[in-house]
Amino acid sequence: IQPVKEISSALAVLKREQNRKYPFLHTDSAQACGKIPVNISEFDVDFLCIGPQKFFGPRVGALYVRGLESEVVPLYPFIMGCGQERGFRSGTENTAYIAGMGKACELVYNNLNIYHQHMKEIRDYLEEQLSEHFGDSVHFNA
Repeated sequence: IQPVKEISSALAVLKREQNRKYPFLHTDSAQACGKIPVNISEFDVDFLCIGPQKFFGPRVGALYVRGLESEVVPLYPFIMGCGQERGFRSGTENTAYIAGMGKACELVYNNLNIYHQHMKEIRDYLEEQLSEHFGDSVHFNA
């Protein structure tokens, strides 16, 4: 787990000292969501993305962009075309998957402690079984 808060704080100091808007900070939180608390208001990042398939949701993604409306952070279309997503993306949004992502986020938010405990139990069981079967030839980090 990377120290995102510390990295963003150090980057903020650098930006202030050099009176610059960049470099911008992006964090891929796909692996963290559903396993540890992820609160965008606690991170001073410019971009944050999640993949709900990592926490029991459909295979769709979300991108947070700080200050998108005020153009604090630049964002340019990846695919040119129609005007969906305020001109940032052409094509039809998958509303069923987006709704599924919202429900998965809600479930994770409301049950994170339960999920965390369950994953800990599974990890502990795996380590016990590996140690029992392979003895001293198995080493665990962290």
